[in-house]
Amino acid sequence: LHELYTRHRGLFQEIESTLQAMVPEIKNLMVATGEPGQTYVEVLEETSPFPVPAWSLADGILKLLGLLTLVYSPGSPELVCMEEPENFLHPHALKIAVDAVRSGRKEHQFIFSTHSPLLLDLMDVGEIRVVEKTKGQTVARKISGRKDLVAALKSLGLGEAWYAGHIGGIPG
Repeated sequence: LHELYTRHRGLFQEIESTLQAMVPEIKNLMVATGEPGQTYVEVLEETSPFPVPAWSLADGILKLLGLLTLVYSPGSPELVCMEEPENFLHPHALKIAVDAVRSGRKEHQFIFSTHSPLLLDLMDVGEIRVVEKTKGQTVARKISGRKDLVAALKSLGLGEAWYAGHIGGIPG
């Protein structure tokens, strides 16, 4: 974040504005300096006159900040795998995070693993792979079938369809 703040201010501002959309009480995202050679992140909240350093921030805010940094940083890896990104996140923030991943840098591929019907509801059918272990083999597959079935899954909600066992991925 320090490098983004000093060398890519526009990208840093995108991270800040997206974080503010997720956590409205955040007024500013800042990079501060401590001892020589040390930098750290802090946020200024609307209701506090003092900045809050990263080590005092909630886990959800830190996770959001990490995800947004991966989305907007030019030096991020091309493939990012994240287990259960919905943990520690408010459902509203999760939707904004998914939208940020979709609109972020196109050279990055994000793979999320989840057991969250809510996260599935934020996905398109074509973005989902159902992973199942059957008879000692792990298989990942697209949700496929007749167009009327796919349309029914969308109208039911992918999370509800998964939870009800209509698309697989449920232990038998």
